[in-house]
Amino acid sequence: MSRLQNGFTIVEVLVVVVVISILVASAWLLTPSYDAYMVKARDAERVSDTEGLAREFERYYRVHASTSGASYPTTTQITSSLSDVLDGAPTEITLAPEKTYGLLAASSATVPQYPGLYQYVYQPFTSAGTLCSTAPCVRFTLYYREEKTNTVQRVESIRQQ
Repeated sequence: MSRLQNGFTIVEVLVVVVVISILVASAWLLTPSYDAYMVKARDAERVSDTEGLAREFERYYRVHASTSGASYPTTTQITSSLSDVLDGAPTEITLAPEKTYGLLAASSATVPQYPGLYQYVYQPFTSAGTLCSTAPCVRFTLYYREEKTNTVQRVESIRQQ
């Protein structure tokens, strides 16, 4: 009287459907917190990158001096010989989060800068307060945009002459 059973019972199918539904629902509920976590991580990387760039520019100021005194990198040096300015520092600090190409731009104006989300802007100044394209540059400001609040943040040089 024993019969060979093929297939699944309705109870087994229901259990599998319930388990899959719970997994899908929990993944759907966790997605917003994951996105918020990723935004926070990208913003932390932006802070780290700009602080690293500021340290490299401060090192450059200490090591390189023109005939008229120590100088931060000029706009020309940032656009034409950035690897010389960084002098062995990891070039990843010039990359915006999740990007694979350099996004450090030299400013072309003395007014405050409004970079895009995936851009860093370097703005050096002369002692007269004009944009510095030839040494000596006596101070600088780095700008980046925070993703969470969409606000522009700035990192200034130690020396504010």
